[in-house]
Amino acid sequence: MAASSFVCSPSSVFARPPPTTASAGGLCSAFRGLSLARHHSFTPIKQQQSISRVATTVSKLKTHKASAKRFKVTGGGILMRRRAGKQHLLVKKNSKRRKRLSKLVPVKRSDYTGIVRACPYMKVKRRNLLRSARRALTPAVAAPSPPPPPSSDQDTPSA
Repeated sequence: MAASSFVCSPSSVFARPPPTTASAGGLCSAFRGLSLARHHSFTPIKQQQSISRVATTVSKLKTHKASAKRFKVTGGGILMRRRAGKQHLLVKKNSKRRKRLSKLVPVKRSDYTGIVRACPYMKVKRRNLLRSARRALTPAVAAPSPPPPPSSDQDTPSA
């Protein structure tokens, strides 16, 4: 037998030798006489091309900074706002009223869509948005009116 001239180099480490016919030996007797090129299970391996991924950048949404300063989000995802009327003319307001005006109150669900659009990165529960949107889209169904009370026969003379 002649010595193999196969040299181990970085380019030949992953390369397979070219396919040979089965009659050359080394395969089981069932495949003798068949060319490997005709047999489907012995198709030559193609070189895998490197796939380069191109990252598409989406433009960032801008936050309306005045809205971001006016609204806060609780840990449960509810938007909170300050009450109006606590900026000036506080001398004529009693202490109970001033204390009530200094507390935060939740924002109504009908106002959520505008605030979330102004502040897209607020961690608001989307469930609250869906409820308000669903209520806005569904028409109000009126309750059926109760049947009229039975009328007494006033047309008949009482004698």
